[in-house]
Amino acid sequence: MPDRNRSRRRLPAAWRSPQLRAALLVIGALCLALIPLLAGSLGASPSAARVRAPATLGTPAIGSPVAIDSAGRPSSANPYAHLPKGCWPEHLLTGRDSVWAFTPCNALEVLPIGMRVQVECTLDRLRKGGWDPLVFETYRSDRRQQFLYSYGRTRPGKRVTNVATARTGFHHWGWAVDIIHRTRHWNHPRFFHWVGQHAEACGLVAGAFWKSFPDFPHVQFAAIESMSRAPTWAKRLMAENKRDSLWLIAGAMSPRGPPPLALPVSGVAVGAMP
Repeated sequence: MPDRNRSRRRLPAAWRSPQLRAALLVIGALCLALIPLLAGSLGASPSAARVRAPATLGTPAIGSPVAIDSAGRPSSANPYAHLPKGCWPEHLLTGRDSVWAFTPCNALEVLPIGMRVQVECTLDRLRKGGWDPLVFETYRSDRRQQFLYSYGRTRPGKRVTNVATARTGFHHWGWAVDIIHRTRHWNHPRFFHWVGQHAEACGLVAGAFWKSFPDFPHVQFAAIESMSRAPTWAKRLMAENKRDSLWLIAGAMSPRGPPPLALPVSGVAVGAMP
């Protein structure tokens, strides 16, 4: 009677190695895990995908969408989720996200409606004149303001600002915007001349025409001449972090308009009016 053990074919030695068996087990597990995903993506209809998708706030080009409720308000725990992270309050930028506190926020949504209308007027006039403007910065956090202030002082380079802290600057309160050329950035003197011309025609103050320290991309709200010469009521509201009241009394926000996004002021989101 023949020996059955000898009649069986034996696998090559390379196929019997423990390393190969482990690799085959891993590949098999991955294939099993992918089967439900592939079946779901092939079987889902476009209409079903539209039903499951949450409603979004704002335009898709401005960062990640945020779900909204029936009243049109953000239902997410983070009402700033639809904005670039450079526009978020500093207390939300922790861990790896803390680097975003040093990056410029260029969203017009953080501006009061009065300021935003004047900025959009400036941009529209520039485009009609054949220019290609780009909003470089709107709101500015305190950490970014201190970072910019360090240039020419504790950091090598040319001084770019005389404002030491964000609370004493127009950007922090949503009253200033920096506009640059889309392709030539800061290297276009003729462009900045027309930025100043169109900004003042739309009711803003142009930093391009300042004599002591020209700030060519800078345009700001005209209700307050400077932070050092701000009226007593404005300084009081700034000290109390009542930003909405500041906007309302200065004419940057309509009392009948929609409530603005609670922009952070020195790390504190404020929105209450007296």
